[in-house]
Amino acid sequence: MGREAGKLGFPLGDEPTNPDGQGKRQQFEGGTVPWHPTLSNGAHPVWGRIGEL
Repeated sequence: MGREAGKLGFPLGDEPTNPDGQGKRQQFEGGTVPWHPTLSNGAHPVWGRIGEL
């Protein structure tokens, strides 16, 4: 994804656990990368309003 020079940019903090207590998400300057053990098919970047948690 281009690391810090890519669309996501730098991470904004630690990886918090999802509200349901399963999986993680990482917030970046330009979007979010969520992951959940049963509700996702791997970690994928999301941008815009859908990426706001």
